[in-house]
Amino acid sequence: MDIRQKNALEEAFAEESDSLFRNYYERTKSFRQKCTENENFWSSNHWHGKQQNPNEPYPSVPALFSAIENVHAEIMDNYPEAVLLPCTSSDEKLAGVLESIVKSVLERGSFVKKYRREMLRLLKHGACCFSVIWNSSLYGGYGDIDIVPWDIRYFLWDPSYDNIQDGKSVFKFSFHDRSWFKDHYPEKYDRMRESAWHSEIERCNDYTHDNADSNDIMLIERWYKKYNPATGRYTVQMAKLAGGVVLEWSEYDPILSENGVYTDGLYPFVVIPLYELEDTPVGMGMVDIFRSEQEYIDMLDRIILKNAMMSGKLRLLKDNRCNIPKEKLADWDEDVLEGSDISERSIRWFQPAPISPMIQEHLEFKISMLKKDSGQTELARGESSSSVTAASAILALQNAASKRTRNIVGRIYDRYTEIVRMILARISQFYDNTRSVRIAGADGIHMEYFDPTAFDKFSFYDFDVKVHAQKKNPYEIIYNNDIARELKELGVIDNEEMIDLMSFEGKDLLKAKLEQKKTQQKG
Repeated sequence: MDIRQKNALEEAFAEESDSLFRNYYERTKSFRQKCTENENFWSSNHWHGKQQNPNEPYPSVPALFSAIENVHAEIMDNYPEAVLLPCTSSDEKLAGVLESIVKSVLERGSFVKKYRREMLRLLKHGACCFSVIWNSSLYGGYGDIDIVPWDIRYFLWDPSYDNIQDGKSVFKFSFHDRSWFKDHYPEKYDRMRESAWHSEIERCNDYTHDNADSNDIMLIERWYKKYNPATGRYTVQMAKLAGGVVLEWSEYDPILSENGVYTDGLYPFVVIPLYELEDTPVGMGMVDIFRSEQEYIDMLDRIILKNAMMSGKLRLLKDNRCNIPKEKLADWDEDVLEGSDISERSIRWFQPAPISPMIQEHLEFKISMLKKDSGQTELARGESSSSVTAASAILALQNAASKRTRNIVGRIYDRYTEIVRMILARISQFYDNTRSVRIAGADGIHMEYFDPTAFDKFSFYDFDVKVHAQKKNPYEIIYNNDIARELKELGVIDNEEMIDLMSFEGKDLLKAKLEQKKTQQKG
């Protein structure tokens, strides 16, 4: 293929991608607008844009904010941890190594911090997005798997499907100034069309890039699937475009063209919805459900505050028959006032009547209903009645009160499983025998090197991924420890088995000391 044919091919692809981008953008615009409105509610800025009187109060009761924060705290209390279950005894060791590698990848990539931020976006916007990529620039060019959270507002999917993997394409996009493109793509920079830069910025400026200027250019990353009739499989290809120019294109890369960017045949994105909706991969957030309640709460509070401000100020009613100037009446430094007709029929104080107690009661009722409907009862927040002290009773009541949160966490775990499987796919594709991981076992910490030949005997689909909460509820720990003690008292287990079943700080150190004492006694 000569240079003219290649340029023509790239130009046609750029036009097709631009048209598809516009189509996806317009059909998903309502979701992004909703995200902006929800963000205003979260930041207590929902009065913004409405006609306001500067002399009147516009309060924002943090009821919805508090409910979201409580659910967010519960989600983080149930931070996920993946366990790989081997299908047979022969792959038990490999499952352990892979599980340690997955944990290592997540820890080195500070996934907890990323997860915390995206879970907040999930609650506010109704969806969040993670990408699982191979980042060749990590660790001085050594490269590793990277889990990158991507703002769902900068992500476009095929609106015809509720699963992004079924769509024709997906797009992610970001903004960079011209110097960035000149540094990274000097041979393509001169071909970028300035008109395209401005039109691209205008299309996205309405909701995400309010500070965009003429130096900002939108970088589009298009991911699409291409069917290979010879293998009967789809390959995942990627192209980067900016200013109407194709900057990178994996389909015509000699290394990537045959098997695609990632060999698992999936777009490297996982979209997590909060409350799922039909025919779309995104969902409703807590703000979508409770925003009307928050509006009514603020309206009621505004009525109460306005009445309080009015009731707290005395006004003087003056009849025309009273000839004392109103300036003198308003001046409290005047010790003596003179005038005619100063009887109560001409001058009297006026004060607005206090508001009905029903308004205050209704405000408290609305706040209580928002807490109840969002599942934020005392037990769900970790509080317990003073009359209930047994760990088993408290645990039972908390489990009954947190059903809604467990349902949310369960949906998150389903998508977290997809993230783990993508990590396994990247391990299969990119790891070699130079990779090692520290594994802590009964015999201490040792280095385990990844063996690609052992992995070739299996598929990453051969391992079942089970997700559970990394940390347990304190009352659940106490309850489980009580069971272990009871089993020991019944003679079902011995001391060592009881310690193995229990969970407490310093458990490993205690086991090591007991093992050392046992060895000394044998010696």
